[in-house]
Amino acid sequence: MISKNGQRYRPTHWLTVIVAESEDGQTYFGTTVSRKVGIAVVRNKLKRWVRHCVRSGLWPKKLVGKRSICIFRSQPGNFYKELEYKEFKQIFEKF
Repeated sequence: MISKNGQRYRPTHWLTVIVAESEDGQTYFGTTVSRKVGIAVVRNKLKRWVRHCVRSGLWPKKLVGKRSICIFRSQPGNFYKELEYKEFKQIFEKF
């Protein structure tokens, strides 16, 4: 179980990443976005951003070959509606 045995990282107050070793050395990722985050359009936008980071090579090197889950935490107001991809990308570049 990755959520119980994995290492937790909080790069920002709105994102938690849980990382665990992969048995076969392949990279696996998942996203968890609660309904409290916002409407379906906003939740799907966040999931697309994570998939784009994985496919385009922006995925952090320390997450390659591991299992990881990105958990987006609920924030007050329209935080995620106003969040831009540029800010999201900077989080993963610093990770």
